[in-house]
Amino acid sequence: MKISHFRKLNKNERYPTTKKLLKSVFANVEQLDVLFGLNRTFESERKSFQNKMEGTVVASVTYHRDRTIHFSLFPQSSTHYTDKATEDFNTRIMMRMKQWIEDQMNKPDTALLSMEELIVEWDGRTHLLHMERRIPLKPPLKQQYVRREAIDKGGSHYF
Repeated sequence: MKISHFRKLNKNERYPTTKKLLKSVFANVEQLDVLFGLNRTFESERKSFQNKMEGTVVASVTYHRDRTIHFSLFPQSSTHYTDKATEDFNTRIMMRMKQWIEDQMNKPDTALLSMEELIVEWDGRTHLLHMERRIPLKPPLKQQYVRREAIDKGGSHYF
């Protein structure tokens, strides 16, 4: 596990967890790349998926086909994201995220068809977990041309 980015926060912001706690929970996951506040908000490529969420996204874990893992934490307002929310994230949600990562790591290569993401949303009362799978679109098939011969009335061949 390595922390590749850490954004310092304003006085009125906080992260859902601390670096120390994150290191203790995910110490055995070598492929984990942690990003504290690389982006200030979560953005999904699928707008319809993002529109279904009513709260704010506090964290996301992305598991790529090459078995690299990105763990992103987003800054939250201290007034909106309380101590109770932080405690719930540290005790319940982080353990669920660790289990999800271990499940992904145990999948055979043939089961990894896409990039999978676990998204943690805070709706003001509780944390909600969402799973998203992004299947890459295959390039369009090349059109196969069939060579056709025709003979006109005069006996000439053309293609």
